[in-house]
Amino acid sequence: MKRFALLIVPALLLTGCQYVDELKLPVLTTEGKTIEPETAADTATGLAPQYYPAEAETAEPLDVEIVRVGNAIRFDNRTINEYRDVEIWLNQQYGAHIDHIAIGHNQPISLKSFVNQYGEIYPVARFLAPDADQALVLGDMLKDGKIHKLTVRLRNDWRRP
Repeated sequence: MKRFALLIVPALLLTGCQYVDELKLPVLTTEGKTIEPETAADTATGLAPQYYPAEAETAEPLDVEIVRVGNAIRFDNRTINEYRDVEIWLNQQYGAHIDHIAIGHNQPISLKSFVNQYGEIYPVARFLAPDADQALVLGDMLKDGKIHKLTVRLRNDWRRP
């Protein structure tokens, strides 16, 4: 029975690894163009470093929520406006150019799309490195040269099943 268990456990673990590898979300370049996951590298290759616009004027907060879903984020735009050609900043450190944020729920965007000033991508948990994850606590939108604060929805169940 012990031998049988020793054979089954590694097989189940390998199946879990394959599941994690199959979760492929689109990655956005700094120009807002989508790169298919099959052609995108797992590093920030091709993504230009982003610098947080600390000198930008602060404007009113927007009723747009950022929801973390696994290693991606989703926007929940509760306003009556669509937003085009904006920069989204996570934790005032990792930025990405977003072409369009529609009204209502939007498609998930990989956290690998967000790059800091050193060209590093947003740190996310991996199968053998769960501690590499960085919590998402701040969200900002740069629109027309002004910084708008966004709401970050904190959920306890954001991790993968």
